[in-house]
Amino acid sequence: MLHNGQYFQHIIEDVFHFYNFDVKPEFRIGNFIADFIAEHKNNKYLAEVKYSNSGFISTNIIDKAVNRLISCTKQDDEKIIPVLIVNGIASEELKNTKDLLVIDIANILYLLKDNNNLKNQLLSILEFSIDGIIPSSEKIEEIFNKPKTIDKYTEEDSVKNLIKELEQWKPIKNNWKKYEDLCREIVDYLFNERLLFKGEQKKSNDGLYRFDSIYKIKDNQTKDLWNTITRYFNSKYIVFEFKNYKSKITQKDVYTTEKYLYLKALRGVAIIISCKGTDGHAIKAIKGILRENGKLILSISNNDLIEMLNKKIKGESPTDYLEDILDDLLIELEK
Repeated sequence: MLHNGQYFQHIIEDVFHFYNFDVKPEFRIGNFIADFIAEHKNNKYLAEVKYSNSGFISTNIIDKAVNRLISCTKQDDEKIIPVLIVNGIASEELKNTKDLLVIDIANILYLLKDNNNLKNQLLSILEFSIDGIIPSSEKIEEIFNKPKTIDKYTEEDSVKNLIKELEQWKPIKNNWKKYEDLCREIVDYLFNERLLFKGEQKKSNDGLYRFDSIYKIKDNQTKDLWNTITRYFNSKYIVFEFKNYKSKITQKDVYTTEKYLYLKALRGVAIIISCKGTDGHAIKAIKGILRENGKLILSISNNDLIEMLNKKIKGESPTDYLEDILDDLLIELEK
């Protein structure tokens, strides 16, 4: 199984491909094996890719990579430009290093401004939020100046197809896995800047309980619902449950979901997605669990998903919609 650093390198290689570079991974110069070499317009670029979950890479690691890159490219007879690529924000001092091209997350976001597919892949592995990071073309615009033409099939077309699937969805028993996959795809699309998928169908140690998916709230978020959940519900992880039911979910479903929540493990919040939403008894159970145990369960339906998809395609925040649901729950909560 690939870890995020390897995924990040593959995405970067795809970015170079997107801008018409010929890419060869694991390229050897002398005793040094670089992550890849890229060729374009008679220029060669020897690349080292560095990734960390926080986006901060130690000075020691950076210095070693820089020294290796510059040293081996100077020794080679050909003119090769050394490139250091990081998933965080590079310092001005690093960016101004002589004979070195540095590409950081702000540059990468700029390069992917017209490629939503690769951008979504990138966001799906970043452990931190990109809030406040302004895409930048500094020092790279002349090199990456002509991307490939991408399919005219747009993000809006993709969203319309998801909405159509939801509108036409038939909650047949044998369709439960397809419903999970559809909901997962929608959650990833709606919240990929905020949440990081960490796994699916996890069993408890005693094997009695299993939840469908778990997401981690990304670091460095200073606003909206996810910050509220982190600060006031002391949760870093959110359990997602997908219920492919013909009728509304009941209090029994809510109490089952509560069993997956564990405050000491920073896992005190769940979101249940179902075809029809909750019945009155389930709503009372949600309020009781919050009031008595401090665990938060939000319930959303296919219609709610459609509303959030429409919001995102209009450039609005789907998180605001969820936040309104939380506001209503807290305002209506009685002692």
